[in-house]
Amino acid sequence: DKRVDDTLGRKKALPQPDQLLLSYLAGLLDGEGYIVIIRGGNTRKAGGRYRRHQLALGCSMTDASSISLLKSTFGGWIQFPRKLTNCRQQYVWKVSSTTAAHALELLLPYLRLKKSQAQLALDFQARIGKQGIRITEDEFDVRDEIHFALRQLKRQEAA
Repeated sequence: DKRVDDTLGRKKALPQPDQLLLSYLAGLLDGEGYIVIIRGGNTRKAGGRYRRHQLALGCSMTDASSISLLKSTFGGWIQFPRKLTNCRQQYVWKVSSTTAAHALELLLPYLRLKKSQAQLALDFQARIGKQGIRITEDEFDVRDEIHFALRQLKRQEAA
């Protein structure tokens, strides 16, 4: 996979998108996008136990201009997965954590199919950062419940 990220870890001020653009991008996300909570494993670091969950948002399609529009509007990065024989090149836009939450906040009024997923993801992201890096077992369990609730919601909406 090739990854392009011209922000180099710096927060870049992005222009405020208008309603027409947001409604178009919400349609892209409803049709070709995904909202997930990534569940990280247990690791040992400095004698403590670190476990994590992370909000991620993305869209995968063969139209590079639409993917570029998502990146220029919300930030993030673009991946170019290996092209398969006899298939068109896929382009994947990704954002995570607070950047994903910001994008979802802007898109929420325009989402139709993924609106409930977006709201659950925003509820999840609101919990992050309140307890620092080391979280209690109870907080981990709550985040895990939201993770599994989002997965269940995706299954119900796909049926």
